[in-house]
Amino acid sequence: MADRVDVLVMGAGFGGTLLSLMLKQRGMNVALVDAGSHPRFAIGESSTPVASQTLRWIVSEYQLPELLPLASWGRWKTEIPHIGCGRKRGFTYVAADSEVRPDGVSEMLVAASGRDEVADTHWLRSDVDFWLFELARASGVRTYERTQVYAQNTQRGWNLVAENPDFKFKRADFVVDATGGAQVLLRQLAIPASTESFKTQSRAVFGHFKGVRPLTELFSDKDQQRYPFDCDAAAVHLVMQDRWMWQLRFDDDTVSCGIVGPLNGADCKAVWNTALQKSDLLQAQFCSSKCIRPSSGLQMTGPLQRLTTRAAGTRWAALPATAGFIDPLHSTGIAHTLFGVRRLANLLTAGDGHSRLLQAYSDRVIAEIRHIDRLVAGCYRALPSFHLWCTWSMLYFAAATSAERDSAPDDFLHAADPEFQLLLDRAEVQLDAAVASASSDGAREFREQLRQLLEPWNSVGLLDAHQHPYYWKTAAPEET
Repeated sequence: MADRVDVLVMGAGFGGTLLSLMLKQRGMNVALVDAGSHPRFAIGESSTPVASQTLRWIVSEYQLPELLPLASWGRWKTEIPHIGCGRKRGFTYVAADSEVRPDGVSEMLVAASGRDEVADTHWLRSDVDFWLFELARASGVRTYERTQVYAQNTQRGWNLVAENPDFKFKRADFVVDATGGAQVLLRQLAIPASTESFKTQSRAVFGHFKGVRPLTELFSDKDQQRYPFDCDAAAVHLVMQDRWMWQLRFDDDTVSCGIVGPLNGADCKAVWNTALQKSDLLQAQFCSSKCIRPSSGLQMTGPLQRLTTRAAGTRWAALPATAGFIDPLHSTGIAHTLFGVRRLANLLTAGDGHSRLLQAYSDRVIAEIRHIDRLVAGCYRALPSFHLWCTWSMLYFAAATSAERDSAPDDFLHAADPEFQLLLDRAEVQLDAAVASASSDGAREFREQLRQLLEPWNSVGLLDAHQHPYYWKTAAPEET
């Protein structure tokens, strides 16, 4: 039928567009709609080894070699240099004010890549999303911008109504909500939320800047000689008393920056300036900076956290970033989206989109979002101690590095591993005790307790006194 599609994908961010491209590659008739248009400003830019690994699987399974440059900085710069990106060698943590470093600890670096050529990347999302959208269109996906579709689920499939007269489709067999925080289909279906259960509570103020001084200009040469990588070529975390700042440097020397935490106030410039005034380091970095993206200036969110009670149902599903979100900490967004895209594409192209498997998909996505909440919330609980923040973050790195060494993991950061969940239970109790003690002895005891708990998942020397705070051996294995 000319007025019917197999799958309607709502939302043309990178996740929805990539899913459309994969389904089309397997011979399905796909329509991709978005209420906005490309190119457009977006955050959620920091990739990880788990994301790159998942992307390589997608390339292999769906014969999409044109996507392979997204998996490493060296190949990206050689094959798609016109698409904006940044080099990401790992994770950098710096105590940005005196309140978080009473014990003298001031920094930690964790390597994710062993050398520049295989480094992960920061995605300039306005470029990447637009490039993927054009690739999907050229591959035969029916693409529609500035188009809102209203979908009604019936016993024979979805009835579709669009305000765009160019959108001719009246029916779809399956609908995917890839609209992120807009949750277009979830709202049309009146799916209730369960956000109040989260431990993490944060907001963000953010933008892209030029003129941000690199940390390497402010740190001594002696310190830099010990680093496993250029500390600015990373997901940089400037940790403050109750909040933190991300810094992701692109190759054009612009920097994505955001302050995240329990922010108070409605004036984003005032919130931003207040945070900078509390840190000599941040003042030195931003003294000559200017926010250049988006054109409207600094942006501020409401509460970042959201969670649906259902991520799939009869003939529909939501991608992970639509089902829920926690916080930018640990850079889980791209990887989790790619996990969800791959799972859902495999279900739909195998013809297995029946209720039992869709329910399993929904349960898994929601459990993974709750798992991310636990990994993130512990860092906030640890503040204002930078020492405790860094120690707790090793739970994320244990989950990530062990997954990177698994030949075919399908368990996102061990969210479905009961032993890892038990580890989190014990670690939360021990963290509470360390926070209550408010002492260096308590922080050291927690560090040793966590080192012992992590042994089954720690093959890279996390919390090894000989490596701390510069972790060289944590880099992901290189693809052969």
